[in-house]
Amino acid sequence: MTHDELVRVALAWLMNQARCAFAGIEQQSWGPEIPDAIGWDVDSSIVVECKATRADFLSDQKKPHRNGEHSLGRYRYYLVPQGLVTVDEVPDGWGLLEHRESGHKAGYYVKKMKDAPEHPRERHHYRAEVRYLVLMSVRFSNAIKTLGRFAWMERAALLPREEDG
Repeated sequence: MTHDELVRVALAWLMNQARCAFAGIEQQSWGPEIPDAIGWDVDSSIVVECKATRADFLSDQKKPHRNGEHSLGRYRYYLVPQGLVTVDEVPDGWGLLEHRESGHKAGYYVKKMKDAPEHPRERHHYRAEVRYLVLMSVRFSNAIKTLGRFAWMERAALLPREEDG
């Protein structure tokens, strides 16, 4: 399974199993951290980092923003293919989600192998998350406006013109 496929699974997990009201993927924001997937519910946020290879998982733990006080996510998870890492290898402060191929109608199955502990608001970068959420909302709004313009142009193209009689 590729990194991009895991990211799509993470987004689906955030929207369905984690029941986030709003979620996005790999959005550049202010600061060093670009989460693979992040979602929000009423009062908290969940970050999912996707690791398709063991080397990527091990190198990710060396990033200074992963376990610092200014990390994104009130809850933080790694999503990996089945059997890539063990629960014992997951750093403190992180949970583990394991992707498993299945015949499920969604085409994926995610098993929570380790719960992520809650990080108090003062321990995660709440202001950066708000900026991230605003940036995603603006891009979403712009996309809707663009789609609206295309729909208007399509409707206008279907209207009869005076010269067509």
